[in-house]
Amino acid sequence: MEPNRIVVIGGGFAGLRTAVELDKRRARLKDHSITLVDPSLEHTCLSLLYEVSTGRLRDESSLCDEELRRGSSISFDQCSKPGRRERFSFRRASVINIDQEDKNVILSDGSRLPYDDLVIAIGSEVATRGILGVSEHAIPMRTFEDALQIRENLSLLLASGKKSSIVIVGGGPVGVEIAASIAERFRGAAEVSLLEAGDSILPAYSSKTRGAVRRRLTRLGVRVRTRVTVKEVRSGSVVLADSANVSDVSADLVVWAAGIKAHSVVGEWGLPVNDQGLIKIDRSFSVQGLKNVYALGDCASLVHPRTNVRVPSLAQAASREAGFVAENIARHLERKALTMWNPPEKWFTIVPLGNAYAIMDLVRFRLCGRLPLMILKMVRLSYFLAILSPRLAWDQWVAGRYAFRQR
Repeated sequence: MEPNRIVVIGGGFAGLRTAVELDKRRARLKDHSITLVDPSLEHTCLSLLYEVSTGRLRDESSLCDEELRRGSSISFDQCSKPGRRERFSFRRASVINIDQEDKNVILSDGSRLPYDDLVIAIGSEVATRGILGVSEHAIPMRTFEDALQIRENLSLLLASGKKSSIVIVGGGPVGVEIAASIAERFRGAAEVSLLEAGDSILPAYSSKTRGAVRRRLTRLGVRVRTRVTVKEVRSGSVVLADSANVSDVSADLVVWAAGIKAHSVVGEWGLPVNDQGLIKIDRSFSVQGLKNVYALGDCASLVHPRTNVRVPSLAQAASREAGFVAENIARHLERKALTMWNPPEKWFTIVPLGNAYAIMDLVRFRLCGRLPLMILKMVRLSYFLAILSPRLAWDQWVAGRYAFRQR
């Protein structure tokens, strides 16, 4: 008999963790192969991009791109043990379609990758919301290259010696983190504005946590503006509208952190999607109407069975989903019933707000200051330990500590 061929599309938090969790169940999978497909050679920890953008900006010693990359990115080849690469391999390629009838993933080079079980975890893409000038004049926070571009712009603004105007669009966790980090690094050398179209920053968080975050941002000198929408991004300015008027605000740098959207390709692949373009799945992560096809992470629509609220786009959620997908594939091969996931209604979160400060929301209470930041660093180490050997995980963590430390 041929081995059971498992293909995982996407090497982000959800996809890579699924592949690793499957490999941990290799004894139960018996004769099998796991192939992870991604257009990149490495897994980038998106939660570290704000560190890439601002880490050691004021250090007189030069920090090269390679040091920043080592602290935030992991080669896919490092995640598979040398002795097991026939069973767990990486394929660098873009997926252009899925042949559901013949069970083939069609790659950009024209080749076909056959599968028996398919996992789709392609993540999301930047939501520009159709606003003019975003693609041309704003920098998103989605890739390592984006973070380097922001870093280069910040370095030039620091070197100019002039007071700059920096605008961050989007009051979610990414926008809040980068706003705090930039404000602390510039130490009054820039006017940092955080814009949010809704009533409040961090809308998914409790009111007390939102208030604590806003007070911290204010102490750092960040101007937080809510109920304001971006009409256009221009070279050197942003056109804003609120309930009173329309204004043209100066901006030497615009960072776009105004949300994400589903990849348009999932609909082109013939997968069932909802009104938001997210793949329809049940609580076993099985794609609606398809056999042995699973989806998870930002590309899938999974709602809590009681609150009917979608599971948030968090790395910790993606990691937990990955364990359930791997378990269900193992159970399927063992001819057992699939399990249904009951996600928590609330998630504990840590929001870093500068070099020595973070706020940890534990639902019933909050921790503020250095301790949550230390806990966050330990959480990152535990993530590296989950996908790498102990030695490689430690090296990765230490590399990040060196690259992102502040004076």
